[in-house]
Amino acid sequence: MSREGRPTGRWCDALPVWWGERLYLLGAADLARFCNGINWGDEPRSRMYLRTETTMVRDLRMDCSVDEPPGDGGPLLPPEIAGWILRKPVEAWAVSKFPDGSWQLDRGASEGIYPGMRLRLFGREEAEAFVTVHEVSAHSCITDVPESRCPEIVPRTHFWCNAKGARFATSSE
Repeated sequence: MSREGRPTGRWCDALPVWWGERLYLLGAADLARFCNGINWGDEPRSRMYLRTETTMVRDLRMDCSVDEPPGDGGPLLPPEIAGWILRKPVEAWAVSKFPDGSWQLDRGASEGIYPGMRLRLFGREEAEAFVTVHEVSAHSCITDVPESRCPEIVPRTHFWCNAKGARFATSSE
């Protein structure tokens, strides 16, 4: 697909996302990781956010360093996921634990939670202090089973997601 969105005759199972002069070809499983990277303040190419075989990043500026940010403005995301770039931090609290070890939290889609969102235990800096949301309803969500090294979670444990990408949020309020 061309920058203007015209078919080029090439086929791929990915969503083209433009950000400045950089083109991200994101597989469906990478959309949440891409938005998580932005929300936590990383350029989504870095670290753990996009390490799958379905993702490709191509920078069309031939004279730039790969470490440069993608440019001003935000990524051009489809309307149904544009709201995943948070306008303000999201907080949630643990409500109940399921027999499999996953947790129900008291915030959902209407508060900005999305499937695949990474939430950090509030006040904890350990790499293991994250959970990932795997199911979302309007006012609650269910996390994955925390990693074995994750700090203990009990009812009313406080979680949050930063909004360092708020300057890129394009959804209207």
